[in-house]
Amino acid sequence: MEVIVMPFHSQGHMNTMLQFAKRLAYKGNDSIQITLATALSTTQKMSNSNNDFNFIRLETIYDDSNETGLNFQARMNKFKIEASVQLDRLITATLSRSSGTKCLLIYDANMEWALDVAKKCNVLTAAFVTQGCAYVASFYPLFLQEYPHVAAADVFVDPPLSVPILSEEELLKGLPGLQYLSSTSSNSDYSGADFGKKPIHLLIRMVLVSMENLHLADWVLFNSFDQLEDEIALPCSAQSHDRLIVIGKGNSVRSADEPIGPLVESCIFCSVTTGGVWLIFHRGQGKTQTIEHAVGLLQEIVRCVGSVNPTSPIPPGDGQQLKYLRKETKETGNWDRNAEYRREAWVVKWMKNLWHVRTIGPTLPSEYLDKRIEYDVNYGFSLYKPNDEACRNWLNAKQAASVVYVAFGSAASLSVDQMTEMAEALKQNPSSFLWVVREGEQKKLPKDFISETSDKGLVISWCAQLDVLSHEAVGCFVTHCGWNSTIEALSFGVPMLAMPQFMDQLIDAHFVDQVWGVGIRPKKNEDNIVTCEEIKHSLEEIMHGQRAEKIKENAAKWKALAREAVSEGGSTDKHIDEIINRLASL
Repeated sequence: MEVIVMPFHSQGHMNTMLQFAKRLAYKGNDSIQITLATALSTTQKMSNSNNDFNFIRLETIYDDSNETGLNFQARMNKFKIEASVQLDRLITATLSRSSGTKCLLIYDANMEWALDVAKKCNVLTAAFVTQGCAYVASFYPLFLQEYPHVAAADVFVDPPLSVPILSEEELLKGLPGLQYLSSTSSNSDYSGADFGKKPIHLLIRMVLVSMENLHLADWVLFNSFDQLEDEIALPCSAQSHDRLIVIGKGNSVRSADEPIGPLVESCIFCSVTTGGVWLIFHRGQGKTQTIEHAVGLLQEIVRCVGSVNPTSPIPPGDGQQLKYLRKETKETGNWDRNAEYRREAWVVKWMKNLWHVRTIGPTLPSEYLDKRIEYDVNYGFSLYKPNDEACRNWLNAKQAASVVYVAFGSAASLSVDQMTEMAEALKQNPSSFLWVVREGEQKKLPKDFISETSDKGLVISWCAQLDVLSHEAVGCFVTHCGWNSTIEALSFGVPMLAMPQFMDQLIDAHFVDQVWGVGIRPKKNEDNIVTCEEIKHSLEEIMHGQRAEKIKENAAKWKALAREAVSEGGSTDKHIDEIINRLASL
């Protein structure tokens, strides 16, 4: 059996997809040949690495050695043009070599075009999403608006109430140095939807485009586990999904092209979101009204709530805008105000109504979880050189749960003001600290900070994060809440101080604080800065405050559930078996 893995060539994407490949190879008992299709620079690094990559075959499908002067969007377009041709070649050669059709392409969901290449070659496909389920779910109202021809009319419209819906401004506020990523760029290649008069930022547009053909993939894989994102009630009461009619602002009756009949039953759900206003009706079976009546009701609601711009899909509770709905209830019985909370559904279960979703995480080395894969002790791929020995020796000298570990990943960049506030908070806080500051960021540190705090702190340019988070000395993780960092901390049971910067980090931070209860997200001031006092207070609360015990209890719970998911018989273990069995049956 052949499996081709094609990650986006950045460290976070490479690590998580390589780990999944390792687990596939292990579970396949030597019956699966893994091929990694990636950029030239990556294959060169891996070939020259001291790590053992004998379980995979390396294939270069893109030469990234000549990208000088190209911005992000231009590089992505160049990659698509070249890699799509080489991927077609690779799949064809793989099928020829294996003398059969037992081939699966696992591609980074951000490269949605890979699915078309695979389908042309008639092989199985799995889109691999390197963010959490809740983050992708948060985009669905906007996706429904921008891609009405794709979004299915027989599924729930809005994600669960636990998922915050953020505006473009909120998602991008902390994005460093990428202002040029405008959707109006002349070399844009993302023209799959009519995005209207207001342009959508490239990064948000990439998420939407990546969702466009997910329903065609054989699987949509998430580096998560079922229990982690099973949360809260879905705001809809429909018992029979194939009996729904969805209409919305700026959109005709969704089922207009289907011969489903002109009648509808009672309105069971109203959603007022940044993506528009949506109503769901049962198809006409009992007490009925015409489609025209449903559209008229929508138009009246739009008129009433036109000035409302909420940041959550939760229908406004007692606002002026619901007066019409209450009036409608009394006069026609067309609105069931309590129905939206009658049915429970969870993020993962909700997504399975849309796509063939399977959770296959956490994708950490086996040594830190189930210990079933021999010698699987690290990711094996790093763009930076970690100072492992210095970290290990320093941590070994500290007491259990006494150290604050601070790291903001490989992409996030703090402002000088935020670095100053963080430095002062760590200086004043009594706990020891280990702070990862990339070499390019160290000039932002206050003068003499490193020397003045050398008795209790260690500042390094990079470290092996798995080794740090798994060390008993670490009591709190100050993090940007990138998904890999978040799920690593959850898997090790380390409480978090959440300081998200942009995009998925904001959703992850919300779940860390409000849903999973494993940390605190401190508030920013009017200048978009988390102050020294706010950081100190949050650290004290996590380490020793009134919430400390509950946070530690929750962290321990998620740590146990992460191990359970990947262990024999766990949800992740079963999902991987399902994929292997399907491939073997071809």
